Amino acid sequence: MYLTPMRIFFSAILVCLSMFAMSQSKKDSCTFVVRGQILDLQTKEPLPFAEVRIENSTRGAVTDEKGFFTIDNVCDKEVHLIVSFVGYKTTIHHHDLHHPNPKIFLAPDQVMLESVIIEAEHERRY
Repeated sequence: MYLTPMRIFFSAILVCLSMFAMSQSKKDSCTFVVRGQILDLQTKEPLPFAEVRIENSTRGAVTDEKGFFTIDNVCDKEVHLIVSFVGYKTTIHHHDLHHPNPKIFLAPDQVMLESVIIEAEHERRY
């Protein structure tokens, strides 16, 4: 097989088109959106600024003042969401697109702290 400039040119074009098509198919599959609301289990009040992230991923979001979150460009139809908020137990929630906009409830985490004794001396002035 003799390599002419025309064959090299068409081979390069074919390789470039193949790579472009493969990269586009991966991008096109990441079009899912995960939405939901994070609430207190006892009071049913929204938890503002709770952290929501997808397990084994760098994708995530923080809830707004009403506890709502949105994560765009998700590649999978089913994900595990790790939800955390200070003073509450971290929860892992299985989410799929068949149940859009779930309400996820976090239980308060009651941690008993040891007692602290504060001693001070009064400074005497002469």
